[in-house]
Amino acid sequence: MTSQFEYSYTSTTIAAAEYYIDVDPGPGNGTPITAADGSFDGTLEDVEFTISAEEITLAGHLVYIRFQDNLGAWSIPQSQFITVSLPFNNYNVNPYEDIVILDWGFNNYHMLTIENDAMQFMDNGDQIHIIDENGIIAENCSDNDIYGMVSVASSTFNDISTNPYNLYMEEGIYDCVDLNQVSPGYVKENQTKFLHYDLSNDTFYELEPNFSGWSGLFGDSPQDTLSFKYYDQSEDRTYLVNEIVPFTPNMIEGNAIEPFEFTIDYSQYVDGQIDCDFIYNDFEYNGSITSTIQGVEEGDDIAAFVNNECRGIITADDSPFNTTVFGLMTYGNPALTIISSFNQTISVFNKKIHTTNNRDIEYFNIYRDGNLIDSSVNDFYYIDESIDEDGYYCYEIVLTDQNGVEILTSMEQCIDLALESDDALIGDLNGDDQLNVVDVVMLVTFVLNGTEYSSQADLNGDGSINVVDVVMMVSLILNN
Repeated sequence: MTSQFEYSYTSTTIAAAEYYIDVDPGPGNGTPITAADGSFDGTLEDVEFTISAEEITLAGHLVYIRFQDNLGAWSIPQSQFITVSLPFNNYNVNPYEDIVILDWGFNNYHMLTIENDAMQFMDNGDQIHIIDENGIIAENCSDNDIYGMVSVASSTFNDISTNPYNLYMEEGIYDCVDLNQVSPGYVKENQTKFLHYDLSNDTFYELEPNFSGWSGLFGDSPQDTLSFKYYDQSEDRTYLVNEIVPFTPNMIEGNAIEPFEFTIDYSQYVDGQIDCDFIYNDFEYNGSITSTIQGVEEGDDIAAFVNNECRGIITADDSPFNTTVFGLMTYGNPALTIISSFNQTISVFNKKIHTTNNRDIEYFNIYRDGNLIDSSVNDFYYIDESIDEDGYYCYEIVLTDQNGVEILTSMEQCIDLALESDDALIGDLNGDDQLNVVDVVMLVTFVLNGTEYSSQADLNGDGSINVVDVVMMVSLILNN
């Protein structure tokens, strides 16, 4: 990659320059930088230099640069943090029984959760392996063998543990033409194979997994990040929205009084209306986003997408609070891929297996409700056990350097476990397992009579029952 480095240096003559990444090798021992015009004369506004792919091993690096004057003296190094790839492109907050599982990553990945009971046939020291029989095994562009049998994730059984077992798998990369980059891992949409390594017999046995809502193909894991499109009817154009919002079950973002503010990328548009064709019954969960856009008018549309798949569309309408908003219902599935049990077999697996354990370690701090709950986590997932069953929690993940200095923070994601654990349909006030006009009439009566707080009537979860909940219920009914 080529980087532009902003710097300040007052010497009238720059005889040489060098850069180094993360670790200072000492003056004169860094990687030399050659000026574009063949010499440094102190008048360059910036310095351009190329960092090789072999040097870029983490999501972000501190890059240092220093200069040498014509008398041979080196300047004090100046640093700049360069983000190679955001480590939170995929970021999920997953409720699971009485814990919360976070997972994230800056490359394509797939995280699999195995229920604790599913592993109880093992003995201490036994292992579970996930195999891609035709994954990427090459570690360098010069390697002759690119594809082969590879274990993309494994975990060791411990009978003391009560938590589920999380297996984090990274997609392999083989791009020696454009990026000169190779990384072992799975190939998306390849079939998974599971092996039990029996420590006492030093033997691998094949396993037949029983999935919960998963096809068994690598990369086929619901990790829903919502993007949006906005249709301006006065211009008959559809624009891209700048913001993204992670989908979580029963999510509630914004309300009619304080809607979620979207902004438009006016440089990217197509003529005509939004193409949105979906069946909400295909999805297990829904959520609500009450949003607005500067200049929005009644009759404009907004739609949510996961990749190119539409997940909801709504027309803007005037609210009772002198705002024009989109009461958008969005739909998705849980982000966890779960195996509930295994069928053991006597089939011995004796083929040569490559392993993927060559990634550089990165460190993360975990925050909950603004408080640090763990530091120097070197996995791409985290289990939060210290929660209440009906709590409301907001998480942030922070990438740090090896010295613990925080350098990059994720967006905040919140989850309401009271909503997650409640089997009742929110808004179903008469208990008939349906949401219809009868519930609207009951809710209006609650508002007019000043009925005390009820979680079933408080659709937006703000701790009170008012006209905002009525508007949200009507939107739910219209969208369903």
